[in-house]
Amino acid sequence: MKYKGVICFSAIDWNFLRQRVHYLTEEFAEKGLKVLFIENTGVRALELKDLRRILSRLNSAWDTRINNQLPNNIELFSPLALPFPYNYPAIIYNTGYLKRRINAFLKAYNLEPAEVLFYLSGYPCSYQPS
Repeated sequence: MKYKGVICFSAIDWNFLRQRVHYLTEEFAEKGLKVLFIENTGVRALELKDLRRILSRLNSAWDTRINNQLPNNIELFSPLALPFPYNYPAIIYNTGYLKRRINAFLKAYNLEPAEVLFYLSGYPCSYQPS
C-alpha cells in the first residue's frame, strides 16, 4: 500500500531552529503526501520560565497567517494542551483534543489510518511486550 499522508508528532515547533524533522516533512509534502505537523504539546509541569513559550504557543495557535506561509501539503497544528502530565482529567482532555484534530485531518483528505505514516520526531519511544 502506498502512503497518502503523514502525521508528524514533533518535539520541535515549526518556527524554531530548523532541523531534520522540518526537512523530512517538507520532502514528504513535495512527494505529494498530505502532512499534519503537530508541534510540541508542551505537557510538563509549568514553571515561570515557560511564560514566553506559552505566549508564543497562544499566538501560533490562533494566527491563521502561519498556515498560509507553509509549503503546499503541510498543515500546522499548535496544540493548546493542558500542561498537567499526571492529571487524569488533563490526560483525558488532551487525548480527546488530539484525536479530534487528527480525525479532522483524516476526514478532510479522505485518508484511512492505514494510508498514513505516523512519524514521531524527538520523542522517546518504548515498547513493552505483554
